[in-house]
Amino acid sequence: MARIRTIKPEFWMDETVGELTPSARLLFIASWNIADDEGLLPWNAALLRSQAFPYDDLLIEDTQKMMDEITSSGLVHPYKDAKQKIYG
Repeated sequence: MARIRTIKPEFWMDETVGELTPSARLLFIASWNIADDEGLLPWNAALLRSQAFPYDDLLIEDTQKMMDEITSSGLVHPYKDAKQKIYG
């Protein structure tokens, strides 16, 4: 279930966040709403595209590039569970 989250004003001044492309920044923010109470979410491009960009004509590959950008920045640390499902 989606959660209500807030964005603090300091978010916009964070240097790591500022190095993301605008679309990756938006996906990062959307991931907060998709994540559960522990901050975990399925790190799956198809799922994230469908939830974060439902009205946009984005390819899953475009979403994957944004996810790679977020991961490379160190803002999300994906891991696999015992069933090899990837979470962020």
